[in-house]
Amino acid sequence: MTEDGRNEEGRSLLDIAGIPDDEEADALRAAIEERRRQRQLLRERE
Repeated sequence: MTEDGRNEEGRSLLDIAGIPDDEEADALRAAIEERRRQRQLLRERE
């Protein structure tokens, strides 16, 4: 998987999941990115 969330075939995870690329998808992306930041902070504290 690439850094932008695309798999080897170039399809995004949202496309694979059937989620349209709109405000809902933007909200999901923001939630995923926030979770990544939280996990990174936890790793740095260990």
